Amino acid sequence: MLTVVTITRNDLAGLKRTRASVEVQQGVEIEHVIVDAASTDGTSEYLRRLPAAVRWVSEPDRGRYDGMNKGVGMGAGDLVWFMNSGDSFASVSAARTGVEALAASGSAWAVGLSAITRGGSVVGIGSPLPFSLMALLTGRIVLPHQAALFTRRLFDDLGGYEVDFGLAADQLFMARCALAGPVALVPAVLCEFDRDGAGSSRGLLAHSRDLRRMQCVLSYPGGSRGTYGLMTLANFGISAQRRVLARLGA
Repeated sequence: MLTVVTITRNDLAGLKRTRASVEVQQGVEIEHVIVDAASTDGTSEYLRRLPAAVRWVSEPDRGRYDGMNKGVGMGAGDLVWFMNSGDSFASVSAARTGVEALAASGSAWAVGLSAITRGGSVVGIGSPLPFSLMALLTGRIVLPHQAALFTRRLFDDLGGYEVDFGLAADQLFMARCALAGPVALVPAVLCEFDRDGAGSSRGLLAHSRDLRRMQCVLSYPGGSRGTYGLMTLANFGISAQRRVLARLGA
């Protein structure tokens, strides 16, 4: 079974969009876990009207990754997929595509393509190809967790998200996944996510600092010494991504 975890805070319209996306998935058994960080916009009232099969909680937490860890703990599936409020599966078969690709690969985690949206329109396609740990740690690729799924065993073995790391805790977690074993790359668009979300709208300096901290946490070459070369590569990669989005009218 696949556990889809959705975190939300004061985004009732986005939550409804995500919920609708989960409801229409075909060909895979799904449980939906919704973690609301004590919203004040009517979210808890909406959650009370959902079918009993939807597991949910509405209470204060320590931030998005605390909520995501909490959601995994509430779930019973042997696979985990994070789809935050406002994000959605790309099609009715996206979940099945990801699950089947992961099962066929023998890997413990998988990443696919993502449709990057802004104002409701697709402005680009995010791709993890070509994938390497160096590319992830130097900013040449960014892996949206909305396009990734993990075995529950891997998630638990790695201790989940590092709550105090900040917005890039998802990239740190996937770097740890890459160190633990190979990723299954799925050549299909699995999700749509909003480019204006908090994790996608940080400045270049903030992103570069996150990369350096990831390198240090993982004791990866360049984290404490030789950082300048890696940071230069990171800046180049981020700038290139922004130029592509600019051409697409983002």
